[in-house]
Amino acid sequence: MESAREKQPTAPHVLIFPLPVQGLVNSMFRLADALSTDGSDAGLHVTFLNTDHNHGLLCNFSSSHARLSRCPLFRFRSIPDGLPADNPRSLPHFLELMHSLRTRSVEPYREILRGGENEGWPPVTCVVVDGFIPFAVDAAQELGIPAIVSRTVSAASLWQLERFRFQGVLILNTSENLEGPILAHIRPLFPATYAVGPLHSLVAVISSTNSSASLLPEDHSAIAWLDAQPDRSVVYVSFGSIVRLSPAEFLEFWHGFVDSGHRFLWVMRKDLVDGWEKPATKEEERVRMVAWAVC
Repeated sequence: MESAREKQPTAPHVLIFPLPVQGLVNSMFRLADALSTDGSDAGLHVTFLNTDHNHGLLCNFSSSHARLSRCPLFRFRSIPDGLPADNPRSLPHFLELMHSLRTRSVEPYREILRGGENEGWPPVTCVVVDGFIPFAVDAAQELGIPAIVSRTVSAASLWQLERFRFQGVLILNTSENLEGPILAHIRPLFPATYAVGPLHSLVAVISSTNSSASLLPEDHSAIAWLDAQPDRSVVYVSFGSIVRLSPAEFLEFWHGFVDSGHRFLWVMRKDLVDGWEKPATKEEERVRMVAWAVC
């Protein structure tokens, strides 16, 4: 005979696991934020899973970490990525990171799915994982847990570049209004495709706040300059958290942006270009550089 506990329905519990790269973490963090805020009345539990390395950065630099940590149905968990602490985890080391995730992170991930760190929480009933880490899909399905694949690129990029084949649910950080025709081409390949974005706007509507998963300290020095510019007149330029440019590549982009005649705000990480010096320009009022900013 079934016990009373076995007869009780399991509370929904979604685990969200992004590839540990800034842009992908940011997008899926906003998805987790939106699900937590909008699903709390239904008892939806949300676990945001990160690598130990990125979790430490998120605790230090994310303006949303403290807010979500206070939510009773939201929790942060992390697993090792298998790399030494001094590994730069930059683009030249990306394949090393991927190999380490596949070979050293799977078992800690499985342990969380099995409920090894539940601490009174219900078991995981669904996972949302980045399409770049299919091993996370396989591990969940081996345990009988439904898996949803998230791709943070645009639908147009997915249509041009996608090589991953997955028979299941696919969610994209886009909208029907933005990319309806492209989505119509994708759905014959992935019938269960859902456009759930743009997530930054969704979170703003649901929670009336900005959701940030920055892994670096944000530079707010250009806020006053941005406020003084005409509406919708500034181009935001960022090469993300792992790309590096040669001095020649940097200068080519620089002259292209300056010669365009547009105002632009350029995120210049300290390790973006080795030994760079800001070129002299007569158009200084149109150009601002910051050390880091997440759009």
